[in-house]
Amino acid sequence: VSYLDEDGKTQILNETYIGVKTDTTAWSAGWYVVNSDVTINGQVTLAGDVNLILCDNAELKVTNTSGDAIANAEDQTASLTIYAQSTGSNMGKLIATATGEWGDGISSSGAVTINGGDVTEYYNASEPPL
Repeated sequence: VSYLDEDGKTQILNETYIGVKTDTTAWSAGWYVVNSDVTINGQVTLAGDVNLILCDNAELKVTNTSGDAIANAEDQTASLTIYAQSTGSNMGKLIATATGEWGDGISSSGAVTINGGDVTEYYNASEPPL
């Protein structure tokens, strides 16, 4: 799997990764790849340093009706780093939506770093995207 690093240079992932599916909701330290359109209803929890690659022409939607869409697992410190395979109209997308009375699209006690991808976050149902 190729991706653009923080400097915009193409890298090849030579590590084991998990392909994100509708039931991939507990993300521990490692690499995750979205290579098709995936919708997750409920919360995605993070534990450790999580890396996410959004492949070209793929879209990940995470929607939670009772709190944060993407957040730390209980009693865990986590970071999330997001990469894309390219720039422009084909780059992968992440839409994280919290539709309940409270919650963020993406919430982490560690860093959230966006190195690429079309990332949209909605929070508190009525708020505009960040």
